Amino acid sequence: PYCLSTQTETIDGRDYLSYPDLLSKANITSRPTLLKIDVEGFEYEIIGVHLMNASIAHIQPYQITMEAHWTTRMVGLSWVLRTKQAGELVQFFTTLFIAGGYLPVASTRFAGCYSCLEITLAKVKC
Repeated sequence: PYCLSTQTETIDGRDYLSYPDLLSKANITSRPTLLKIDVEGFEYEIIGVHLMNASIAHIQPYQITMEAHWTTRMVGLSWVLRTKQAGELVQFFTTLFIAGGYLPVASTRFAGCYSCLEITLAKVKC
């Protein structure tokens, strides 16, 4: 198994792959129908670095299902131990639409996770 990350590297014996490298490793050469990610707060960096990169527009997925967090205890994140403000979330989803053509089409709340929401985004413009 591989972990999705902003760059390809091995940390403590775990292989982390960038989105393009993950698709290459899986022999996926065209746009995936669905990308499901649950990266515990790192979704903002991963999507911002990879999925909104114009050079890989041809392999951006048609849909993304992700768990979006607005608080985290993950020490590797620059925003650890604070709550993302409404403006930060609006900016993130606005960027998803402007740069990637994605709009939220469904969401689900989980019992026990007060600071996250599973969101499905669909690519509505190419």
